Amino acid sequence: MKMDVLSSMHIESSEVIQLVKRMYKALIIALCMLLLILDTKTAVTGAVNGINLCIRVLIPSLFPFLLISILLTDLLSGTSSVILRPLGRLLKIPVGSESIFLVGMIGGYPVGAQIISQSAEKGILTNRDAERMMQFCNNAGPAFLFGVISQQFPDRVYTWLIWIIIILSTMLTAAILPGSSDKEVSINAPKPMKLTQAMEKSMKVMAGICGWVMIFRVILAFLERWFLWMLPDIPRVAIQILLELANGCTVLNEIQSIGLRFIISTAGLCIGGFCVLLQTLSVSGTIGIGKYIQGKLLQTGISILLAIPVVFLLENGMSPFITAGIATIFIPILVILSNYRKKHKIKYGISLSGSV
Repeated sequence: MKMDVLSSMHIESSEVIQLVKRMYKALIIALCMLLLILDTKTAVTGAVNGINLCIRVLIPSLFPFLLISILLTDLLSGTSSVILRPLGRLLKIPVGSESIFLVGMIGGYPVGAQIISQSAEKGILTNRDAERMMQFCNNAGPAFLFGVISQQFPDRVYTWLIWIIIILSTMLTAAILPGSSDKEVSINAPKPMKLTQAMEKSMKVMAGICGWVMIFRVILAFLERWFLWMLPDIPRVAIQILLELANGCTVLNEIQSIGLRFIISTAGLCIGGFCVLLQTLSVSGTIGIGKYIQGKLLQTGISILLAIPVVFLLENGMSPFITAGIATIFIPILVILSNYRKKHKIKYGISLSGSV
């Protein structure tokens, strides 16, 4: 009888908590509605600016890259090769899951997180491996980099440098993060996507991007009216990037210093911002985003440390092409060193057991 009473009290308390949460959300939504009613002009201005940004900048520059990126991502999904094993050892991920990393680097936010979550739901990845991979297998893709970011710099080689730094910071994050997996998994390659299917998917993704851009453009319009106008260019642009990546990155050229523009854009692309966090949360399933945030913060810090010497070299007269070449060399070096270290650990372990 006592247990029944306690169980009933527990159910009632949980219902009360759920009711309070619903009321809290309803209050926030009602306040937002009131704000839109009281200051419709600012809301409409923000929405119009968002539409203009999509039509004039994002769709023309991003859509062609997005279509090709989707086709390439589809081809790479489920790819498993002996050639990729050293990369897997560096990242300390299950053997056979290397394609998830490749898709996460090329597909853009939040494709990597979505594939990891789906793999965990199907039992291909353990929750432990999925949580760890979520921290570094979800990144800005080349479609956004070369479609949008390249327009903010005087030469496209700066975009290549940013992408190299993102790749390096991702690999270093994976190498630093604790935990590793000796499990071998098998990820089935999907049926090759037709061009018409890729077109339909890219249109849906583009519509989703434009929707987020418009919503956050309205939010930024209110923030601009309230206090952003008082801030210097650098913190104002940084806040916009942290709120919504596309909006912030399209105003990077407001920062006069190319070096600072380079560092801020690199860090922004690594951390993703609040909008990307919401998108990642929506596809993360049971994995969650607690450890994901930790990984992105670590990657962002590493990217800043890598971007600073690159800016130093560029500002001291080194050719961007030479700098990009030097930076690129470090990618295979990391993979080779990881493979070498793994072999020597195995040999060292055998010799120790023999001596005992």
